[in-house]
Amino acid sequence: MDIEKHIKDTIDYVEPKCDIYEFAIYMYLIRNTRVENKSEDTFGFKSLRKTIVIGVGEAGKPMSEQTCYGRLKKLELKGLIKIKSSNYNCQVIEVKFPSENFIKLNHEEEIKVDVEDLDFFNNQDLRTKILERDNWKCFYCFKALNSENYVLEHVVSRPTGNNSYRNLVASCRTCNNKKDKLNANDFLRKLYRDNLISDEELKVVAENLENLVNGLLKPKL
Repeated sequence: MDIEKHIKDTIDYVEPKCDIYEFAIYMYLIRNTRVENKSEDTFGFKSLRKTIVIGVGEAGKPMSEQTCYGRLKKLELKGLIKIKSSNYNCQVIEVKFPSENFIKLNHEEEIKVDVEDLDFFNNQDLRTKILERDNWKCFYCFKALNSENYVLEHVVSRPTGNNSYRNLVASCRTCNNKKDKLNANDFLRKLYRDNLISDEELKVVAENLENLVNGLLKPKL
């Protein structure tokens, strides 16, 4: 094994094509397969994700399951790994050196990213996309927002709700605090009863909420 060549290839061809999460996962997989003279192995990322990379998104916290599994799919698209089998607890993953990958890393065509796999909560650039999608207004009460006074609100509270665009809205801090763990529709009715939104606004937000859940409010990437 020409380890010097593989290190150079990884720095020259893999790192520029990957974000920090992808690169950290790939290096972990390389370390535990090819460096050990194995082409594949079984990995349980439900627990491994907690120690592979910490503090990239929300400082001090491990990457989420959604982020981890999304990055594994992207590594597979780039030809660096092949997920040979997968179940709830683990995945059997074949790992390739850059020179052996299934798809050329320097291919001119842009690799398509599935918006459904993206973590819009922990990625700062993607957080802003939610704010832009909601026209810089609170999703619930229409208060004007800016990059300093908004929060991302989970429509379905964690840990049940995830960090996809279907479950995140831009919110003012007041609505975020008042909603807490309330069901979104119950919260809308509360806003209406407290005369914080009008009858017409209630209808608009209810329709927007339905469109959000159905995937009709995709942010522009």
